[in-house]
Amino acid sequence: MHNAIKFTKENGEISFEAEQNELESRISVIDTGIGIEKDKIEQVFKYKRRYSVMGTNNESGNGIGLILCNEIIQKMGGKIEVESEPNIGSRFTIVIPKV
Repeated sequence: MHNAIKFTKENGEISFEAEQNELESRISVIDTGIGIEKDKIEQVFKYKRRYSVMGTNNESGNGIGLILCNEIIQKMGGKIEVESEPNIGSRFTIVIPKV
């Protein structure tokens, strides 16, 4: 959610979706932000290739927020799915299996 705010320009949109079935729960954060190039998406989850860019109001970051979130979610048996297009926006979906 923080990244959606950070990378969405003023008057952009941020929305949330949640759904569950008997196997898993899915929570999505969708924005009309700056998006991520396809070849950079995998980098947002890697320590050795931390990917960090300035926010829409020149906010800085250190590139570890999504890395930490991903590690925690993986320890729970889940994953983060990412769909993104530059200048269109992003959808980050957390998928967590039901126990």
